[in-house]
Amino acid sequence: MLVAVGFQILGRYVFGFSIGDATEAASFAQVWLGLTGVGIAMRRGTIFAIDVFPQSLSLRPARVLSVIIAGINLSFLAVLIYGGWILFQLGFGQTSPTILIPMWIIYIMIPIGMSYFALEVVLRTIEHWDEPFRRTSLDVELEDGS
Repeated sequence: MLVAVGFQILGRYVFGFSIGDATEAASFAQVWLGLTGVGIAMRRGTIFAIDVFPQSLSLRPARVLSVIIAGINLSFLAVLIYGGWILFQLGFGQTSPTILIPMWIIYIMIPIGMSYFALEVVLRTIEHWDEPFRRTSLDVELEDGS
């Protein structure tokens, strides 16, 4: 994405013309980055969550709430995976407007990225079973201002 944007900037401001291929490539790279990054963010515990109430629960209700939240997340992700799969299949008959690559290459990242995100939801729920809503070191750092 950085290279594509760099070419676009050079083309526009140094050579005086727009490079459409670079714009499209940067957009596709951004989609891939976002769909990959959401799973990584889940792994690191940097997904936004409001957990003041859950942190005050005792262990058994916290576990139940953790499983309910994971179930809701997995249901939503299943819809995204299914829709992404349909879009992926439609992409076999399409090409991108300027760089002319098959759109399935772009669309495949939706079911892959959301499947990875779902895997991280399950792993995080299992890993935090003993303390479902424990505070992370990132929470403490943000409160301390460091």
